[in-house]
Amino acid sequence: MSQASALEADRIDAPSAPATPPSAHGGVTKYIFARLVLVSGLFLWAAYAVFRQPETLLSLNRLFLLAGATFLFMGVSAAMVRRFGAHRAFVLVQLLFDSALVTLFVQLTGGLHSVFFILYFMNIVAAAILVPRRRAGLMITAVNALAFVASTFVVAFFVAEEPMAGAGTASLYMDILLRVFGFMLIGFLTNQLAVRSQQADAALAQQQETTRVLEEEHGLIVQSVLSGILTVDGLGVIRTANPAALARLGTCEGRPLATILPGLKRYTDGQEITMRGPEEPLTLLCYRSPLGMSGGEVVVFEDVTALRVYEAARKREERLAGVGRIAAGIAHEIRNPLASLSGAIQLLKDEQAGPLLDIAQREVLRLNDLVGEFLASARPIELRIETVSVTAVVDEVVEAFSKDPRYGELVDIVVAEDEPGDSSAQVDGDRLRQMLWNLLLNAAQAMPEGGTIHLRVGTTEHRFTIELRDEGTGISEEELGRVFDPFYTTRQGGTGLGLANVDRLARAHGGSVVVQSRVGTGTTFTLDFPRVQGRGRPDRSTYRE
Repeated sequence: MSQASALEADRIDAPSAPATPPSAHGGVTKYIFARLVLVSGLFLWAAYAVFRQPETLLSLNRLFLLAGATFLFMGVSAAMVRRFGAHRAFVLVQLLFDSALVTLFVQLTGGLHSVFFILYFMNIVAAAILVPRRRAGLMITAVNALAFVASTFVVAFFVAEEPMAGAGTASLYMDILLRVFGFMLIGFLTNQLAVRSQQADAALAQQQETTRVLEEEHGLIVQSVLSGILTVDGLGVIRTANPAALARLGTCEGRPLATILPGLKRYTDGQEITMRGPEEPLTLLCYRSPLGMSGGEVVVFEDVTALRVYEAARKREERLAGVGRIAAGIAHEIRNPLASLSGAIQLLKDEQAGPLLDIAQREVLRLNDLVGEFLASARPIELRIETVSVTAVVDEVVEAFSKDPRYGELVDIVVAEDEPGDSSAQVDGDRLRQMLWNLLLNAAQAMPEGGTIHLRVGTTEHRFTIELRDEGTGISEEELGRVFDPFYTTRQGGTGLGLANVDRLARAHGGSVVVQSRVGTGTTFTLDFPRVQGRGRPDRSTYRE
């Protein structure tokens, strides 16, 4: 066996590090302190006896010598306990010294009839506690028994003034036998208890480690899941929230659940709540259930905001497709009579011009434009993707819109670019012009008295945005969620198809259009597109390219 292996075998706890932690020799320190208290008490008892009866000094001088030797040994042990307290050999030396100390003390105070015989049992119990190994504990028990038997025989047959003989010898043997049996019984029971205690401590430590691992795994799962998880105490106050919950609800720990998720029922299985989030409205699908016997609750919720937005868009598409098919059939039937009517009015104007004919021809053209919008909304979107300069398209549309006689003199368009540079993107240039024109037209119509339209172009490595802000009347919160619905309009004479087509074209490009508005302040539309088609595009099953 190597020196390192021998050193490890010699330690009680077999610590892996050379340095002994305080916990490894704490039991030995307490044992030495207990011995100090006991010996000090006996020393004071002897001193008191001498003080009361000075003539007993000669009979007690050996006790004073024994106490002095004990104090000396304890001083040396206390000095060495920090360095050697975790070594089994050091502990065994302490126990063997106490065996000798108790043996001498018992023989000096009456031998078989000494009231301090019980100190043997204290030494055996201490051995079971300090050296929780069956063989070591039984060895100390055997040493105590042999020391007691040997000292008793020596005193009885060699030291006593009248050596024991005859019937007294049989009584002595019986007394010694019973005492030795008591030694063995106490030693066996205490060692059994020590071994069981050690096994229980080991099982408890293993269970604690298993529990710790489970808690860590549980914590990792709770911290990493995408669902929000809240734990609520019996008073309805949120105790803990995982990162997913904090990201959606903000700081909510220590606040009442009723203020964080208003309207949530007591126990629910799939209740949807729409609430204001830190940045935008949230739609949460909540599950609330009791948490064990503690009186608390656990609330688990999923953020279904994006899903509901997608569902709303799909429903909008379905409505648009259904109405569009009907509109397409009607539009085809209307367009032919309109063409005949327009030709007839033109012939009448050639023969005799008049204001009524001008009004009639203008209305015919308006009806023809309306029919064209109906047909455009009914046809599947066909994109012709090409690489175009976004800023160039914006400039073209702005220039053309500025020359429109209806709005050119009423509105002023201010164009800004975040960072001038490469603004190329893969889009359908004509469709992009159509979206910009519809947005400019919507902004101009929202400012009947005129105003300024602010148009900003922003580009990043993978996306580009076009933000268009007017100074018009704004849109109420109730109407804001319906602005992209087909055939929904608040303007007299409008078709409700312009913004619906903008939304369809944006999603066909894999992008989106977002609207923000405040009544009396104005409205902002933001187009967001990938610069390269195919990056993060939605389900294209509705569109053809």
